[in-house]
Amino acid sequence: MKSIQKFFAPKRFLVFFLIFNTVIATLIPTLLYRVLPLDTIEAVIWGQRFTMGNYKHPPLSGWIAHHFSAFFGHADFAMYFLSQICVAVSYYFIYKLAREFFSERKSVLASIVLGITFFYSFDSAKFNVNILHLALWPVTTYCFIRTIKENLLRQWILLGVLAALCLWSKLSGGILLLMLTIWMFADRQARSRFSGAGPYVTAILSFALFVPYLIWLFRTDFLPLTYASERAHAESSPFYFPVEIFFGLLAPLAAPLAAILVAGGKEAFFRFFRQKWQINHRAAFLFAGFFLFFPILFFTGLSFFVPRIDLMWGYPIYFASGILFLSFYEDEFWTEKRFTHLALIVIAVILAFQIGDVIYFCVKTRQSGHFPAQECADKAVVYYQQKTGNAISTVCGNMWFACIISHYQKSRPLVCIQEDPLDIMRYRPKIEKEGAMFVAANQQEIQDIARQMEIEITDITPVYFRYQAPHGKVSEKRLFFAILRPRQAAVKE
Repeated sequence: MKSIQKFFAPKRFLVFFLIFNTVIATLIPTLLYRVLPLDTIEAVIWGQRFTMGNYKHPPLSGWIAHHFSAFFGHADFAMYFLSQICVAVSYYFIYKLAREFFSERKSVLASIVLGITFFYSFDSAKFNVNILHLALWPVTTYCFIRTIKENLLRQWILLGVLAALCLWSKLSGGILLLMLTIWMFADRQARSRFSGAGPYVTAILSFALFVPYLIWLFRTDFLPLTYASERAHAESSPFYFPVEIFFGLLAPLAAPLAAILVAGGKEAFFRFFRQKWQINHRAAFLFAGFFLFFPILFFTGLSFFVPRIDLMWGYPIYFASGILFLSFYEDEFWTEKRFTHLALIVIAVILAFQIGDVIYFCVKTRQSGHFPAQECADKAVVYYQQKTGNAISTVCGNMWFACIISHYQKSRPLVCIQEDPLDIMRYRPKIEKEGAMFVAANQQEIQDIARQMEIEITDITPVYFRYQAPHGKVSEKRLFFAILRPRQAAVKE
């Protein structure tokens, strides 16, 4: 009995939970999947160039992805591990943030209860800008709270660096910075800090660190914003789209709230609606409520003007939801027994997510999990060697398949992504001089690259790949391999 009580001691259990979640969520996709997710492999390729940006996002996620992957020899395991590091950092700093309001036991619950949400468990395997923001938002917010309380210059400097990192990861990080700014004016203690130099140091430093990317945006005619606008307006939406977005963003809150009510029993249900909060709990409620519902209302308002909004953009906005729900309860309410019940519910749901993923992988054939990436890269190497007598130095074409051919080769050739106008401009002189391997998923992509590059395309060859889930149907994918001939060679011929 004592050993069980020690195991469920709040800090001890938090450490166990972080290790458990990191290990299981890293190993399962590593052992199952034959190919990295599109967003992940794309980030690795972006970081390989170490440029100031790409047509979708700022460069930070790519820089981190490439160097982390390179450190582990570009094994797929590295990227699943990186994702879980971000998730673990998020859990830990949500706990630290909750400790500003709650007891240790309730703070641990405010953190781990997010483990039963889709984006902290089942969908956390694919590293991308949203997963990086899972970590950056609670880290930045915690630093903000400590900085307001302690008012130390080094903290204001750190806050400025973190603010810049949020923007260097994804421009939607500006939503968090907007919320922090509003809180600075709305909160009495935070407002009093304007009498000192701290807030101005943060503002100047974060802007100065963001300037290089801002210059890059001007030089590229704000290409990421153009891409986002074109993607958002690519299709029309029904008149009820704002309602759909609002409730779609609220939906992930149902699981942690239900877990809290189940673990707390009938009394938890009644206290949730009738509890008179103590002053520290009221502060937690106001703080967490603002940082949760502001972005929900922001995206809902945006949906009146933008016909397409992906709910995955809301990944990082839920970091304060556990704090919000638990602010309805006194610290003493969460006894050892109730803490244990909620902790076991979270563990059970995480295991259910992972077991469900394994079952789904075994019975449902999917290109995103079963496509033979290494075979594709190997066939591309042999094809290019036979047609040109050279090794691939540049691979151009369909975003995912071009990235696969590069990432799963030891030589890791440069990738010219067909959908990226910057890539076309950047690599066109090199391709005109040396030629390139080309891969397309359909005939239209071949016509598009011929128009974009104004270069001869030869040796167009359909290549077929068969893949299958262990207990699923066989699927087949047809790709087209081709050669982009150097201009000099084309002229000689």
